[in-house]
Amino acid sequence: MKTLRTLLAAAASLAAMTGAASAQDFTQMDISGWYNSQVQQQNAYMNNMQEQIIQQNMANPQIVAMYNQMVASGQFHGDLRTFAYNYAATGGFQNTRGYYQTSNDIVNNERRAWNGYQGAVQNSRNAYNGYTGGFSENMQEAGRGLMGQSTYYGYGTQALPHTWGANTQHYYQGNHYYVDQSGTYWMADPNGSGYWYQLQR
Repeated sequence: MKTLRTLLAAAASLAAMTGAASAQDFTQMDISGWYNSQVQQQNAYMNNMQEQIIQQNMANPQIVAMYNQMVASGQFHGDLRTFAYNYAATGGFQNTRGYYQTSNDIVNNERRAWNGYQGAVQNSRNAYNGYTGGFSENMQEAGRGLMGQSTYYGYGTQALPHTWGANTQHYYQGNHYYVDQSGTYWMADPNGSGYWYQLQR
């Protein structure tokens, strides 16, 4: 029964903390700074653990003896610290292939991530250029509209004159056009099907 009460008290405390946390204003929070701080703490912890392992290996008489033997036989060229690190990283030289495969995987994943980032940056640039280009085209078209020279587009990107009056037909640059009573432009199917297509500005 005491365990149940303790559990209920902990749940109530957690619910109260959750409610308080959800009521906080996170708009002024520096997420990048917080993330960088977390990464620095994690890196410091990992580096400390790695250093402890290296120091333990350097103090281990069996590993020191293996180091001396491998240096004497020419199988290893380097200092004891590097040997102690390699010993730990490869599980006592039992999984050298796995160590190098993991190292290569990390490099390849970082390269893919960087390429993905570069692609995202380029997509952002393209989108911005499309936005500004479209805005510019819209402003130019609005100006032409104010001057009575709006552009309709016919077959492909062929610009059509704005000055055609309502209820008129025109043969222009090899295509047949009709302007209805509302001023909407239509084009006859250039393939001769007999259909008419409404044109867009």
